[in-house]
Amino acid sequence: MVISCVRKKGYHPKECFVGNAVICPTLLAGLVTETGDKESNLDIVYPQGCTLEVETNIAVAIIASGPFSYPAGRPLGAVYYNNESKGRVVVLGSGHAFSDK
Repeated sequence: MVISCVRKKGYHPKECFVGNAVICPTLLAGLVTETGDKESNLDIVYPQGCTLEVETNIAVAIIASGPFSYPAGRPLGAVYYNNESKGRVVVLGSGHAFSDK
């Protein structure tokens, strides 16, 4: 479970605000190209989720927890691509991230 170490922006401790969440350079380059802002990065609220164990030789971590969450700097989302079957899998450690309360 990812929890917030600092009460920030009024969220519950199990709902972490993660600033500068993108750690994948390719995804970050796409955000900069789309917005035109070189300082652009993704800010997310990560509710009631867990961290992922990502093997770097198999998958790529795309977003990570910030310095104000525990555990800090852990992958929250990852992408896997299979060259042979052209299959793709995107994993996010929180199903609540797609709900809107």
